[in-house]
Amino acid sequence: MVAAAMLPILMRFAPAWRPEWVRDFLTVLPTAFGPDSPLLGGGGVDVIVRANGVELPAPGVAQLMPILWFTGSMCAFIALAVEAMKLWRLALAAEPVTEARHRA
Repeated sequence: MVAAAMLPILMRFAPAWRPEWVRDFLTVLPTAFGPDSPLLGGGGVDVIVRANGVELPAPGVAQLMPILWFTGSMCAFIALAVEAMKLWRLALAAEPVTEARHRA
């Protein structure tokens, strides 16, 4: 999770890794997957697409997903915090074992 969260930050500092062997490997596949294929952005492509904006999702479940995700994350975090507090109280109340039969 931490690595996934750091990915947008790392993309600004580290260049994209595109090994040369991948292009060589694509040459053995059918022409639709070849290195000069329009599917991969190579060759003489005549179509240029310019995105002018991001279309908002239709009202409904798509707009509720971030709220549900955040609510679920907070519930899990609170449950984890409650259990951590229980463990902390148990550790404070614990006493060292003094009986000889319990020692190794």
